Amino acid sequence: MRKIALQLWILTVSAALTAQHNMGTIEVCENKTATLIFPATIDIIVIGNNPMLDDGTYEFFELMQKGNNCIIRSYSDDIPETSINVILDDDEIFYGMLKYGDGKLIHNFKNVVTEKKVMLEAAKTEKAVVDGQIKEKLHSLMQQKQEYYTYGVYENDIEFVIKNIRNDAANTYMKITINNSTANNYDIDGILFKYVEGRRLGIKKSEAKTEERIMPVLQEGPEVAAAYHSTDIGIVLPLFTVGNKGRLEVQLREKNGTRNPVIIIKSSEIVKIKVF
Repeated sequence: MRKIALQLWILTVSAALTAQHNMGTIEVCENKTATLIFPATIDIIVIGNNPMLDDGTYEFFELMQKGNNCIIRSYSDDIPETSINVILDDDEIFYGMLKYGDGKLIHNFKNVVTEKKVMLEAAKTEKAVVDGQIKEKLHSLMQQKQEYYTYGVYENDIEFVIKNIRNDAANTYMKITINNSTANNYDIDGILFKYVEGRRLGIKKSEAKTEERIMPVLQEGPEVAAAYHSTDIGIVLPLFTVGNKGRLEVQLREKNGTRNPVIIIKSSEIVKIKVF
């Protein structure tokens, strides 16, 4: 679950976290421009008091913008002091004031280390570490000898079996083996995972149950179980808890075929799974 939480956090942090940076006061005049340089492409620039005239120009300030840069100058010395807000395409906000004056020509904000970038880099680093740990544990499991012999099904001369399972604090790791003794390849369209609790909700008591579908954190292995061959697939699932009447269902789906076996592990067995 920790890895999934990190992924979701990385995807949402840009929307949830918007840093704001004070540019101070920027002075411009009719004979001197001010060039503003930002760390990312400019999305929007808003000047508080700069009405558009009938000819499409603006009353007090002329603004030119391209990429990370914008250039501002005043049309006269009779201009009001007003606000300026710049929003970049990474949602960072820079704000300040514009007024008439003989100030700096260049305002370089390109090297501003934004809070968002720091947090994103930290999250990416932690995610890379977690990803590496998960892969290392899965690869270790794949090298182990078969421990379980009852988690499987035999259909149409093909054996589908979960040979090894381990848990850690966040995930469940498993090794699925397909022993194909037929003359035809078994093309894997996908592997579905779900935790089932009790019975499906319905009119009949015998049909009442609830289901929680689980997306793998990691899946490694071929997509084709070749004829007359044994194929191993490594799976990492987020750790999930079910009640006494619950179970984990693993269904392999065949592409352009009907061989779709379901392997069931009861909750009483799930709680006995060894840990790393």
